[in-house]
Amino acid sequence: MASPKVLLLGILLLGGGIGIGNGSAADCPTLSNGDDLPLDQFISQLTDPCRYDKYVRPNTTTPLPINVTMEITHMEATQSQFTSYMTVQFVYLDSNLNYETSSPQRTIILGDESLKAKIWTPNILMRDESGTSVIATSTKDIVVSITKTGLVTYSYKMTVQFNCQMDLKKFPFDYQRCKIAFSDWSNNAANVDLKWTQTPPFYKAADLHFSEYIMDKAEFNLGSDAGPYPGLPVGTFTKLTIEFKFHRDIGYYLLDFFIPSYLLVFTAWVTFWLQADAGPPRATLGASTVVAFITLHLGVSKDIPKVSYVKASDVWFLAVIFFIFLSLAEFAFVNVIWRRKKHIELKKPKPKYVLKSAFMPQKSREDLQRYASTLSLATIGQSNDSLNSTKPLPLQGNYKSVDSLDSANCHTAISIPGSDEQVFTWTKMTPQEVAIYVDRKARIVFPVTFLIFNVLYWVFVYCL
Repeated sequence: MASPKVLLLGILLLGGGIGIGNGSAADCPTLSNGDDLPLDQFISQLTDPCRYDKYVRPNTTTPLPINVTMEITHMEATQSQFTSYMTVQFVYLDSNLNYETSSPQRTIILGDESLKAKIWTPNILMRDESGTSVIATSTKDIVVSITKTGLVTYSYKMTVQFNCQMDLKKFPFDYQRCKIAFSDWSNNAANVDLKWTQTPPFYKAADLHFSEYIMDKAEFNLGSDAGPYPGLPVGTFTKLTIEFKFHRDIGYYLLDFFIPSYLLVFTAWVTFWLQADAGPPRATLGASTVVAFITLHLGVSKDIPKVSYVKASDVWFLAVIFFIFLSLAEFAFVNVIWRRKKHIELKKPKPKYVLKSAFMPQKSREDLQRYASTLSLATIGQSNDSLNSTKPLPLQGNYKSVDSLDSANCHTAISIPGSDEQVFTWTKMTPQEVAIYVDRKARIVFPVTFLIFNVLYWVFVYCL
């Protein structure tokens, strides 16, 4: 059984505790004279813990609607990562901050981080699934305003990095779609209802600098999912998504890649106007254009992600390097022909036979011998009358210059006696004539082929 002294002490403590509690409630500062108080003192009284709990969201009976607005002032791109400098604004009604009656003359309360620390604010961050991270949020870039009715506007500036799964198949003529998602990490959809403002929820600075890209438009979507806690029974979270659609600015690549590519190809074709035995200048010109173009391509492709599929820039690179290499190979081909000693026999003065005889001169000589043997056997098989009445035609070769290849009377026809059918026509060209002939045809074939490739390439990148 407790002693009387212990019981008396307990009663005194209990009474003192009650007295302290009542005294704290009674000591809660009044707001009836709010207009006479300095702003800092009025804010302290308005948000005093005796009447305001900053850890309890406003409007606890239904989900609190929060309107979101975004403004982007600058964007940068590095490979598949984007850096965005933005201002995000949240507007919601906190009736516990209503001061219409306590300070009717006061229009609006403005504050910074110190005011934010005294009131309830949403904990809205970028979504991890978008690969985003807040780099820095400076306290001086936080602004909070409260109106008489308790309408809170909470704004802050931040720098965000987010990843974008880019499709580079048409690089540098590609169009990209990237998105940023927002969600409240502390309150699910039953507590906080995020929504985009009815007015345009996105503002783009008039002088928005978006390096390398041009923004076409932005789309805004509203949804919900498990938020940052998948697999946990915490309910669904409201998710706001802004999707950017933009295309790459081709101006840089035209000036620094495509136009120099054309000039290098044209430079490689200058070798067609140099004599075939001018080995040093033609080899130097061809090799230097190959090295210059490879260096040009590496400089352009170093800042894009390494992907396994073929890009439009790769198609251009392979085609241009192929044309430059072919011009170098054509020089090697005509130079080898130029240094030959024997004349080249060809069936007809046409490009097909010129190239065939140039590539396989021994095969052309074998064809000539075979035709000659056929002619001899046909002649022996004729009757004596035919032999007496027909004068045998000797095998003749026609030597001519390259300038007369297309002449109608530049070859000799050899026929089987007693027949109207011509067996073959034959001519000879010097190796130098063949080399000059090939160079002359290359001046036409290479540009025409390159023009056809350009038509197909630009139709693909802009029309398909």
